[in-house]
Parts: sequence; C-alpha cells; structure tokens
Amino acid sequence: MPLNEEGRPAKRPQNCKQFQNGYKDYPMNTPISQTSLPSWENIFNRIGEKPPRRNRARCPLHGGDSDQSLSLNDDRGVFYCHVCGAGGDKIEFIRKLYRCSFREALSFFGLEKGNIPKLDPAQVKRNRVNQSFRIIVKTETKRVGQIICGLNQTECIAVERLKNDSRDKRAYFAFEIAAQLLPRYIMVHDALLSTDSEDQLAAIRYLKGGHL
Repeated sequence: MPLNEEGRPAKRPQNCKQFQNGYKDYPMNTPISQTSLPSWENIFNRIGEKPPRRNRARCPLHGGDSDQSLSLNDDRGVFYCHVCGAGGDKIEFIRKLYRCSFREALSFFGLEKGNIPKLDPAQVKRNRVNQSFRIIVKTETKRVGQIICGLNQTECIAVERLKNDSRDKRAYFAFEIAAQLLPRYIMVHDALLSTDSEDQLAAIRYLKGGHL
C-alpha cells in the first residue's frame, strides 16, 4: 500500500473526492454516473481478462498472478489493487491499463468529453434490480452461514452428550435434526456463494419456499 510523507498508509483512491466527482479535465457540471457505464464483468470480458469472482479479480495493471489482488465495486464503480496500490474509477482503470488519455478512455465507453451520458431507463432499472438482488444474496449468505455454524455446534454438543449417555433422547433428537438440515444448508450456502446468478436465485427461491 502506498505511504504518505509521514510514513502512514495513504488514503485509497476510491475515498478521494476526485474519483467521486470526476477529474480536473472533465467539467464538474457533467459528472459521469457510474450507472451509465458497463459492469466490471463486462469490462473484463472486453479487455480479455477472466471475469471477477465475488468482487475480486487478477490485476492486469501490474500483471499479477493472484485472482484476489484486485477489489472491485460495481455500485460505486471503483477498483483498488492491494498489491500495486492502483485505484480509482472505471475510466481511470482504462487510462492506466492502456496508458491512454482521458478522452481516449471515454471513447472506450462510447462517451465524449463534456457530454452528459444519457441514461437508458431500462438499464437503470436493471441496475437497481441487480443491486437489490446482490443485497438479498449477501444478507441470505450471512444468515445461512450463521445457521450452519449453529447446526455444527448443536451436532458437536449432541455427540458429546451421546458419548456420556447413549440413551439421551434429547441429544439424539438434536443430532438427528442437525444431521438432516446441515447438508441442505451447506448446499444452499454454496449456491449463494456461486458466481452464477441462476444458482443464487434458485437458492433464494429454495429458502423462501420453506423447503428446508
């Protein structure tokens, strides 16, 4: 991570105002809305890189090997590399990648300097739906993960009690319930962690349907 003059970690680029409000050579009254730009997955497909997984990817800026070094955020449209320290928004990413000018980076996205990108209402709606979906997936993943931890603890406690008393009916009942539910929740949890939105949607439907 880059250090400042005092030897302390410098602020990450995505926290700087210049990356939130546009660059100096771009009119402040015509900010670029991140909702008008392609997703990180789309950008990585266009540049011939492996699509991000769980908002992490290989950093093509320094040619690293790890597919976890680059953090990406589609909602804010920013990136940060934990190895080379590069960061910024999607336009800065293209500038750094191709070492091109700001105007050339705009052309990559089909934009022109000084013109407000026209937002496609259908795309804006899709972005909002996708954002809501990601929030639901994140919430359900955390909830299911907590349930798995609880079932694991219940199973371990039941096993210990059965070792001391094999006729402990409550322990046997708890073990049986945990043994039945644990594989199902693990299956759902794996689907929620998948990069395939269809798997995630199927998992959410499975949970909402009360099949467990």
